[in-house]
Amino acid sequence: MLALGPNRDHVIPEPKEIPEELRKWPNWVVWRYWAKRPDGSRPKMPLSRDRDPVSITDPRNWRTFEEAYGELREAAEQAWYVLQGLGFVITGTGLAVVDYDGVLDANGELVPEVDMLADYINSDAKATYTEISPSGTGLHVWYSSFPPAMNGRSSKLTLGKRKDGRRVGIEVYGSSDKRYLTVTGRRYKDAPLTLAEG
Repeated sequence: MLALGPNRDHVIPEPKEIPEELRKWPNWVVWRYWAKRPDGSRPKMPLSRDRDPVSITDPRNWRTFEEAYGELREAAEQAWYVLQGLGFVITGTGLAVVDYDGVLDANGELVPEVDMLADYINSDAKATYTEISPSGTGLHVWYSSFPPAMNGRSSKLTLGKRKDGRRVGIEVYGSSDKRYLTVTGRRYKDAPLTLAEG
């Protein structure tokens, strides 16, 4: 079950809702929302143990799942909302993630702008771990390997904009990317707790 703080920005996942295949890696970070960009988006800044912004390219800033989760729980118990969620550094893991932005409405259903992808998204969500992003409007689809069709290259595609102005798009990330992704443990529909091959 997903726990949210008083401002609904504090995301504390249940460990059992995150695949063991992810929890076993020492590639975890904690993050918080940072100042809004001019376009209104809110970057999610990874933080050090001293709560300073850090680069995720330095493995010394990574933690085990237990360490990161413990920090997040402790912050929540103290009502100290400097920490707002967990992230996973995908670099060097061999894993891949398809990041769908702006594809869910307020009821958690796919928006009309992605009708052409609905069958594909729902099929993947039945086959591999898929979770809802912190905003509640995106999906992260996790794979144990990079989709062969991508030839190991990350990509970004904008499909358009919703009526509310939110971007609808797809980004694909692999282990060669120096990047982390938020992890909420909020599974989309009945997504399994396992990662399928890409």
